[in-house]
Amino acid sequence: MARHRFLEPIKGLIRAFCLGLFRKALQLDWLAETLLGVNPLSLPAYERNLLRVILYEARYRNVEYDRLLRFAREVHELNLSRRDLNLIKKANLRSLTRGMKREKRLAAMYSVPEWIVKYLQTILDKRETLEFLRRINEPSIMWIRVNTLKIDRDSLLSRLHRRGIKAYADADLPDIIRVPRLSQNLSRLEEHREGFFYIQDKASAAVCHAIGKIKGIIYDACSAPGGKATHAFQLSRHQALVLAAELKKKRLRSMIKAVRRLGFDINVVNTDSTRPPIRRADIIILDPDCTGLGRLGHSPEIRLWIKPGHVSYYAKLQRRLLASLAPLLARKGKLVYSTCTITLEENEANTRWAMEKYGLELCKPKVDVGVEGLEGLCEARRFYPHLHDTQGFYFAVMCAS
Repeated sequence: MARHRFLEPIKGLIRAFCLGLFRKALQLDWLAETLLGVNPLSLPAYERNLLRVILYEARYRNVEYDRLLRFAREVHELNLSRRDLNLIKKANLRSLTRGMKREKRLAAMYSVPEWIVKYLQTILDKRETLEFLRRINEPSIMWIRVNTLKIDRDSLLSRLHRRGIKAYADADLPDIIRVPRLSQNLSRLEEHREGFFYIQDKASAAVCHAIGKIKGIIYDACSAPGGKATHAFQLSRHQALVLAAELKKKRLRSMIKAVRRLGFDINVVNTDSTRPPIRRADIIILDPDCTGLGRLGHSPEIRLWIKPGHVSYYAKLQRRLLASLAPLLARKGKLVYSTCTITLEENEANTRWAMEKYGLELCKPKVDVGVEGLEGLCEARRFYPHLHDTQGFYFAVMCAS
């Protein structure tokens, strides 16, 4: 980053552009194939992505065609013309997709893989599927968690308001603030540097509140970027020993910085939680790697690489972690399992498997948020972007006897 500090003032603009482009990339690929007769996936990576940028600029940003055509010369397999760009700009998606099967039509209109549309229709009705797809193509809400060991929520809200930031106290969680529209980069604020808040989605922040009283030995098995480990320490008010484990060293370094900024006393360790470095824990937090389908709005680049096979791959990985961690629970201990995805295989199916194999009981969360889990797991909780303005998310609190 030090080499590119001159880009710092426009980093927000670059991010906004990239988010917009990634949200529309698959739709632009479909338009290119339908209207121009070229499949961008057949092009080399550089030319494919350059073509996406050109078509995005033509359709959504009113950039002069002459400027775009100069860049288009680098796409060697395609001789783009003004007529081509005009076709892309004026394309009527409803007319072009008329007569197509519902899944294909929605995939093209909302720029997501067709298999994701099909999956959504297995867990949501038609109306909610449409609302979900619409919401992930709109700007995401920002949520922040107040570091109540340094400042109270009202005081932080006052400071944000004085900076011209519209921010609102959340009605469900006492340390969460909603920021509907960003007027500036929150991570560059003095309040962020002083550790007064941590940027964390509301659904993710609900996890530690759902546990109830936090004390004893806490093991966060896949901890980076550190949201849940730091929240557990915060809620324990120094009554817990928190051990935050992370396998990947790059993630670990950024988490250590966050822990220091917040001023917390957390033990951070670089380890593989399929071979945990502990013998017993009172509370285990497991938020493992997953397909991330709940983040299709926050991280739209997921749409470009995620495949159906990833669902079973991650579900198996998650079970390996559950199998390593569940036996370590102390008597009356709690294992809270969460993911930022929406699939049954990675969520309810894994929860039920762990309950049956290790004799765990599903506990009622200590906060009434989200909606009930599927497959009869009423005490588990789900969040959806179109219902809660959060990422798609799941958690379940399981208790040892």
